[in-house]
Amino acid sequence: GAPPPPLVLLELLPLSARASAPVLLLTLLTDAVVTSSGDGDASDGDDSSPVNRNGQRITYLVSFPKSGRTWLRLLLGEVLNCQYELAAAGWRVLELSPLVRLTKDATFPDVRVDHAKGEMELVPFERWRLPRTFYNKQVLLLVRDPRDVFVSNWYEKKFRKLGLRAKTNHNRGYTADMRGGAAGVDADCSWMRKKQGLKHYLARFEYRDEPYCNETTLTCSCFHPDYTILDFMKEPLGGFDTVLHFPTFFYAQRAHYSRFMLVRYEDMFADRAGVLRRVLAFFDVRARRRCIDVALNATTFDAMREAEIAGRYGWRLTARNKNDTQTFKTRRGEVGAYREYFNTTVLQMLEMQMRQILPPEFGYATEDL
Repeated sequence: GAPPPPLVLLELLPLSARASAPVLLLTLLTDAVVTSSGDGDASDGDDSSPVNRNGQRITYLVSFPKSGRTWLRLLLGEVLNCQYELAAAGWRVLELSPLVRLTKDATFPDVRVDHAKGEMELVPFERWRLPRTFYNKQVLLLVRDPRDVFVSNWYEKKFRKLGLRAKTNHNRGYTADMRGGAAGVDADCSWMRKKQGLKHYLARFEYRDEPYCNETTLTCSCFHPDYTILDFMKEPLGGFDTVLHFPTFFYAQRAHYSRFMLVRYEDMFADRAGVLRRVLAFFDVRARRRCIDVALNATTFDAMREAEIAGRYGWRLTARNKNDTQTFKTRRGEVGAYREYFNTTVLQMLEMQMRQILPPEFGYATEDL
């Protein structure tokens, strides 16, 4: 069948027409072919095995971009590094996969971060298929209020998604106006036309490989200055619909996992210690109190902002422009900030989409608008 229709701004629909707006359904077809290429370790030959070659249980941490994945992986990296006395530092702690290589202890969890966004974010929904590597594995699905995810993803795509081929640190961060300079930074915007691309954007603006740069703010973006957050919302692939369908898809595949755990960003925000303990219990790891405290101290917003400015954890948590917090990974770290970006009409439209697509188990109740 045809993919769900793109999101239509409610300003274009009269109030009387909203109830009859098309219901967007997630289509899960088994004859599609989509494979995974996440940033975790590769499988050890047998994709069906629940453990790696050292007998360590494999868990996939999956989330849509901007759902708090970096925050959770740093929590896990710090506590596991301390608990197993690995003495790792910097990017190795955040990346997680290097920690697995430092120990053959069978109790150490092999956490692989993989959200298959390269195969799903700009691909029609009917072609989505669960990557074979997820079968018979533990899966930890991290979700966040999709409205906050969407706003955060807009800023990620606008200011951070520059396709930097050389992800090296610099005392000013990764600003694209340094392309070809001593820092070796080379911006590349080709991501937006991979797979089926950002259709609305590419239909309206001529594609260019180099970003648009503001010489005053030293901020660069692959997006044309006239492309707005509402334009991005309407993208049939990569827009708000995709934000909703992505976690719904992985949640619907629970029967294929050996074990499953749902973690919410909002719960981490309210009780990091409690969520961390529950995740460790899911891994069958009992961490010492000191190690939990180490992880909690390293993952406050202020601590992560300081680490980002210093580039302490490598390119994944390094500011693109240290003079502009909009380009930071630690941009705001709030719950419900989406309300500042949309009027009531748009918020009502987003709620309608959420009611039609999201599982109620995610717990994102709609508001009385």
